[in-house]
Amino acid sequence: MERFDFLQVFSLVHKFSYARVFNNVERADIALKALTLMERFGAVHPIAEQMVDVLQESGLQTKTKFNSEWLTRAKDIVKVPEYLYELALTDAPEKSVLFEEFVPLCQQRFIAGDFKMLSYYVTRMSRMAQFMNHSTSAEQFGANRYFEFLLYQLICTLYGLIWELPSFSSTSASSEVNAEEKLLLLDKRISLYHSRSVHLLKSLPEQPLHVVSKVEFEFGCYKIAKFLLAIAKFKMNQFVAFADEFDLLYSSFDTVEFLNLQRELLLMYSVACMASKPFKELTFNANESIVELFTNTSDLVSTFYDIMYGLSKAEFAQVKSLMSKQVVKAADAEISYLLPQKDEGFWGYLVDLLDLKVFLLIMSITRRIPRTTMVRRLGYIECSEKQCSRVSDKLLVLMSVLQLGQVNITFDRENDEFCNDPLNDDTRLQHVVQQIDQMDHSTRAEAAGQLLKAKLVALYM
Repeated sequence: MERFDFLQVFSLVHKFSYARVFNNVERADIALKALTLMERFGAVHPIAEQMVDVLQESGLQTKTKFNSEWLTRAKDIVKVPEYLYELALTDAPEKSVLFEEFVPLCQQRFIAGDFKMLSYYVTRMSRMAQFMNHSTSAEQFGANRYFEFLLYQLICTLYGLIWELPSFSSTSASSEVNAEEKLLLLDKRISLYHSRSVHLLKSLPEQPLHVVSKVEFEFGCYKIAKFLLAIAKFKMNQFVAFADEFDLLYSSFDTVEFLNLQRELLLMYSVACMASKPFKELTFNANESIVELFTNTSDLVSTFYDIMYGLSKAEFAQVKSLMSKQVVKAADAEISYLLPQKDEGFWGYLVDLLDLKVFLLIMSITRRIPRTTMVRRLGYIECSEKQCSRVSDKLLVLMSVLQLGQVNITFDRENDEFCNDPLNDDTRLQHVVQQIDQMDHSTRAEAAGQLLKAKLVALYM
């Protein structure tokens, strides 16, 4: 699956742009990897010039071929294949020949960040090639190459939404919704084609090697597509759906090894689990394989596992210590381009969400608790009165937004205490009915937690 190595470029570009996190040597190493991929696939990303400059400053330029002359030649070479593809479309050759033109052009337009042109090529390919949505034999399935095409279609839509580049149409709110609708449609189309084709795997022992190779490649494209669709769910703030999808996919984690997305996926999974799962489930005791994925990797990923473990053990002060500014910046350098919101406010939102979950947990087992004690229980052990007031004010705002007064969770200003006065049965029943009515009117509400998160996002993001 090395032909999909080009997907690494944007991850490297993102990391390269974080000068405040990576030192010059690290940035030079990132630049060298990215430029090597650009040369291999015959395309140049707009940031390539800056990467060449960093190599020069680090002294590595003399040891590599990447200099201003190389950059000029690389930009000129990219212009050649586009004419060939237009010619191929005019002649309308067989699908296999058409793919020989289509694949390298998609790779080049992707690396260049030209998602408008990439979308054009994908659309032309869908019109010129005849893809069957059902194959009757393994040989026919391998020759159809439908999963491969759907994967390029998915790459075009997803990364265009992620990067929102000027050449891609998803810069407006309406087109962003359109991109999300396209992703949903692709998800359904990919799942349907898989359900109609998976039985063909049983016949592989009887097939010649060239057929087996093509079929395995197609199902490899399917696995990559499923991981990218999971990323799309995370990007669209569907944390519950992303976590559920990851739970199904982690056994195929080696599929994304060549894409260098393991760290990003594990960090995203950490965020999704912290936001959507009960704290007691964050130890993953029932799944040692997931624990191994976290503990056998980088310091940053294992730190996020420690954060989840701390939440599961109600060690909230330790959690606050682990979620330092340095850790947040490092995580931002890894996955901020995949977050639902690109601004740095996301991490503040996550802290607010965790504080609220802890607050509700504490209030569920207590009747009255002083404000300063509550702040300390949240993990803010050594904080000034100013910080204490800021945290408690935030809780009061969240209480108001979520209308917690309806369930008798209030704040007694006279005694400076948070209070929980149990509801009688009649009041509780009335509140439950009201909540059900609210959820009936919210067709996208997956659960109460999703409704809660939506309100928080609306307020803070």
